[in-house]
Amino acid sequence: MVSVVSSFVLGKAKDVLIGIAEDWVKDKVKDKVGYLLDSKGKIEELKVVREEIQKAVKEAEKKGEDVKDEVQNLLIDMEGIMENWNKLRTESNYEPSSLHSIYTLSKEAVEKMKSIDELLPKKLYSVSNPAPLPTMESIYKGDFKVFESTKLTMDKVMEALKDENIHVIGVYGMGGVGKTSLAKEVGKQVEKEKLFDKVVMAVVSQEPNHKEMQGQIADMLGLKFEEESVMGRALKLSRRLEKVGSILVILDDIWAKLELKELGIPFDGNNMGCKILFTTRRQDVCHAMKTQADIPLSILSEDDAWDLFRRNAGDVVENDALIRDVAKDVAKECGGLPIAIVTVAGALRDKRDRQEWDYARRELRLSEFQNIEDLDLKVRSCLKWSYDYLRDLEAQRLFLHCCLFPEDYAIYIEDLILYSFGVGLLKNAETIEDARCRTRRIVKKLKASSLLLQGWDEESIKMHDVVRDVAIHIASNKGEHDELFLVRGGNLEEWPTMESTADYTAISLIYHRIRKLPNSLEFSKLRTLVLRRAYVQMEIPDTFFQGMMALRSLDMSFNYGLHILPSSIQWLTNLRTLNLQECIILEDISMLGNLKGLVILNLSGCEYIEGLPENMAQLTNLRSLNLTGASGIKIIPPNVISCWSQLEELLMDSSFKDWEIEGISGGGGHGCKARLAELNALRRLTSLQVEIKDPRSLPDDFVFQDLGVFHIDINFRDSYDYRIEKVLRIKGLRTQEKELCIKGIRTQKIKTVFSNQLKKTKVLRLQDCEGLNLCGCSDIEDFPSRALFSNLNILDLKECKSLRSIFSPINTRNLQQLEDLRVEGCDSLEEIFVEEEGGDKIVLPKLKTLFLSKLPSLTSICGNRNPSDWPSLELVDIYCCPNLRGIFSRATTQSLLQLKKLEVHNCDSLEEIFVKEGEGEAVVDKIALPQLRTLHLKHLPSLTSIYGNKNPSDWPSLELVYIHECPSLLHFPFQRQRNAPNLKTITISSVELSRKKLRQKYQELEAEFGELLRL
Repeated sequence: MVSVVSSFVLGKAKDVLIGIAEDWVKDKVKDKVGYLLDSKGKIEELKVVREEIQKAVKEAEKKGEDVKDEVQNLLIDMEGIMENWNKLRTESNYEPSSLHSIYTLSKEAVEKMKSIDELLPKKLYSVSNPAPLPTMESIYKGDFKVFESTKLTMDKVMEALKDENIHVIGVYGMGGVGKTSLAKEVGKQVEKEKLFDKVVMAVVSQEPNHKEMQGQIADMLGLKFEEESVMGRALKLSRRLEKVGSILVILDDIWAKLELKELGIPFDGNNMGCKILFTTRRQDVCHAMKTQADIPLSILSEDDAWDLFRRNAGDVVENDALIRDVAKDVAKECGGLPIAIVTVAGALRDKRDRQEWDYARRELRLSEFQNIEDLDLKVRSCLKWSYDYLRDLEAQRLFLHCCLFPEDYAIYIEDLILYSFGVGLLKNAETIEDARCRTRRIVKKLKASSLLLQGWDEESIKMHDVVRDVAIHIASNKGEHDELFLVRGGNLEEWPTMESTADYTAISLIYHRIRKLPNSLEFSKLRTLVLRRAYVQMEIPDTFFQGMMALRSLDMSFNYGLHILPSSIQWLTNLRTLNLQECIILEDISMLGNLKGLVILNLSGCEYIEGLPENMAQLTNLRSLNLTGASGIKIIPPNVISCWSQLEELLMDSSFKDWEIEGISGGGGHGCKARLAELNALRRLTSLQVEIKDPRSLPDDFVFQDLGVFHIDINFRDSYDYRIEKVLRIKGLRTQEKELCIKGIRTQKIKTVFSNQLKKTKVLRLQDCEGLNLCGCSDIEDFPSRALFSNLNILDLKECKSLRSIFSPINTRNLQQLEDLRVEGCDSLEEIFVEEEGGDKIVLPKLKTLFLSKLPSLTSICGNRNPSDWPSLELVDIYCCPNLRGIFSRATTQSLLQLKKLEVHNCDSLEEIFVKEGEGEAVVDKIALPQLRTLHLKHLPSLTSIYGNKNPSDWPSLELVYIHECPSLLHFPFQRQRNAPNLKTITISSVELSRKKLRQKYQELEAEFGELLRL
């Protein structure tokens, strides 16, 4: 989108603006009525161009790109021209007496056009700058403890990287010794010292996934692949790397020789701009990769090992001398290997019973573990002991299920819930939410024991490759809880050979290349089958599932070539969980109705499904159904949803939204689609995501249950942050439609339909509403205003044209969780917080962001009678509020201790930023904003001072001041040596004044700040 409206759109904007300017100066004596009519068409064209630029800006912001200042200013000036045009039309009235004012406004518009022409460089090709590329520091956060052995190795690596004759460096050492952590820290250090233009890193692992590695490198380069083949991606990656300049490529965990050119790394051994650093367990891999430097990473010394152990075991080993002595013995049993030390210490953390420590020492000394090639006996002994020490069957079984995923795989907690709920791993988990909470608690316990690691985000975890090896070894030997796993993947092209299929309880084949699965196999005990992310289109024989009657959890997600399910799937009568997520071209799901034992069904992202079959009404045990992103679903038959009486979660965002309207026939006749009223039958529903295309489909007797999680969209189309659990968004409805207000909810329905939800809502977006008053709610009978928004985090009000005020000081007591307040395009809004007698204080303890835009009637934020307190406010952005005379009172500055950025644009009547204290407020002696770093003031013609210039002030953190078109602002409170020691730049600009005139006007400021002042 950004590229589409690049030079064309911006150039078009320039042409349109210049065309209007030419029209306005063609002939000063031209008939003004004709002049207005001639310019009208170009003004309309200007509106179209402005909308295109705004769309491009939104698209750039979605991508995380930085919108250019020139573009932002261009949009502001376009807005000014629109306002001038409307003002011109309003004031002219086509009367001769108004010719002078028309001419004056026309002249102003011409000057504005010239300024826009100056702001639009000839070579401005896009509206934004790319988002900053990820760095090693931004991706791999966390502290790195440098021990003597690691420091020695790290110094050698850094020395080799600086050697012009060394291009390939290998770091080798046994599993769990800390090679990955060292490589990440080297990458950070290289960035810090700027030894290379760019550092990238990818994980190779025992079963290399070329696409995954290419993706990791591409992400750090800001490169997007459209090619599907590894070869095509390699060619594109190679071309990109050649343009970088000098680059360090870090490849972690190599097991065998890797052909760099096949991956897309243009390295021939003599490439002066590229160096390779890799880690491996095997020194012979260094020889195969033709390294010029082989650097070993040894185990920790006894002192370093104890230091690492005690930091992970807690204060108990410091405070109790008897335990400390035993703990030192335990640390020695870990063999100086960081992964073993951290895991064992984590298992014993804060244990105050000395017998527990004695037991650990005895068990570790007696531990026997069969040798496996390339995996140190001591490491596996320690990790196996940590697993046994869990003494929690559920935790142990969940831990083993984590090894079903490949190395370095992001394991999402929702997937673990799917498997554990399917096989009945979690005893006495009565609801999905119970299972979710229990799973999270177990994961937390496993992370505390260092058996699991934190993933890329809060919803994912990872498994260290050594820990995974131990888990696979445990799960591959029958006897542990009667479990027997088979885990394969990578480049597997045929179904794995097995001596016996009778005892396997779980099989995982991820990232495989098996084109045809076998015919019926006898897996009488198989409970879990994972066949996700096949590299090729799988052919599944109709008999494939016939010998798997015990199967309880089936995961076939992310198989993009799967378009039909085999007929034998209907015989899986014991199946409890089925994951078909992102099987994009899957069309026919008619056989799912026979899986009457299903509890969890995930069809999210299945875009080709056109409708749910009627036989899905037979899934009476269903508790969770995910249809998110199943955008092809146009039909859900009536009386199907109401049969799912056990349903707890129904997720339908970006899916079916065309609900039956009572009394209106659908395309196939009356009653051909599901009705929202069917949701009333779902008495156990606690989580709901639903879109409603037409609010008339809301029945009169519709009542939502007590939902814990909800995303309810009425007529909304754009996206929102799914990490927030409680969202209600309603758009574009008028009160005359069924007496609808608050975006489509009838007066009586505010209480009967959404009253419970509004009390819990964390995000509320209101748009295009009429007659809404959230303060006193005088026009809405029984509106539940008290305690209504006690959990609200974000409040977004947009284009509520008749809204006059939002909250009273009393009601702010119920906004204790509010963090983000945004109000835009509310033409009648006069106050954000209505004034009240009695002096109640306005307190918003957690508010961080205040954004006010296009509020033509707004005269004040808090009024003059009620003091206010904003202890957490960090960002204030106010734009186009022409009647606003002040932002905050001077007394309020004492609570703005966290304010970091203040921006005020296009407020014609604004005279001061901080106005005189209001009634009931104490007079302050000093203005102090300790955290303010940035102050932007633009197009403020009436602004005379920041705060009156009578009080002393303090700006200790202020770095940037930008002032544009503030002709009345002559005095500044900033003094370089006394109150603004960190000020880096003051920029003052004006279209009306030349640089010489600006210098004359601000002589005192230039004398004070010298080179910091930019005119």
